[in-house]
Amino acid sequence: MAARKLLDSSRTADYVLAILAGTADGPSLVREILERVSRRKAAERDTAIAYLAALSGLRRFETILVQEAKRMGLVIDWKKNEILRGIHEEGREEGREEGWEEGREEGREAGREEALRFAVRTTLAAKFGNLPRWVEQRVRRASTAELTEWLRKSPVASRLDEVVHRS
Repeated sequence: MAARKLLDSSRTADYVLAILAGTADGPSLVREILERVSRRKAAERDTAIAYLAALSGLRRFETILVQEAKRMGLVIDWKKNEILRGIHEEGREEGREEGWEEGREEGREAGREEALRFAVRTTLAAKFGNLPRWVEQRVRRASTAELTEWLRKSPVASRLDEVVHRS
């Protein structure tokens, strides 16, 4: 009933609000709202559809909205729409921040692993002298768990092959 009153208005904003007022027949309501909005000038239409896209999630009509908009051939250039451009920029910024954080964490992890490799080489060389090529290769390919285990074993080992086994 409230949705019908809003759709009987001549204001585009009322059409957009109608999506919040109606819940009974989502597909036909969305279709009718889009039909009315599609008759507006491009800028007003695009803004209204952007608001509809945001509000449709509150009534779980987003899938219906997308299907109906495609069926009607409604296309929005998000670059020209202030609302969608803002959402896009926020998403890009979030993605950029997440990427930086991931990169920093990967860098820290790689640094810790490299420090562990250095500690193993230094400890083994101090205890057993120059390291043979096969040990260097094993250290280079070893997992963090292996490196940690070798570091733990090295103080009590009497021979290099007790710490690092040939593969």
